[in-house]
Amino acid sequence: MSEQAAAGITPSFAPDTTVSVREAFGIDQELSVPAFSQRTDYVPAIDPDYRFDRDTTLAILAGFAHTAALWFRAITARVNQPTLSK
Repeated sequence: MSEQAAAGITPSFAPDTTVSVREAFGIDQELSVPAFSQRTDYVPAIDPDYRFDRDTTLAILAGFAHTAALWFRAITARVNQPTLSK
């Protein structure tokens, strides 16, 4: 079994909850985005001192909220970044 599979990360691994952009990123915006309820060893630690650029963060999160899979696949395909699914 691969390390990812042992951690529960499989091609069918999908977000199972949503988070408020206001609560998670400190950005005053009425928007919720897909999220995972459980952290794994593959999730980086949160840096409480990092401040998100509002416009950039909202553009990225809008992609997750509406067309995350397609958007993510399009980006990873152009930079030859391996993913867990084909």
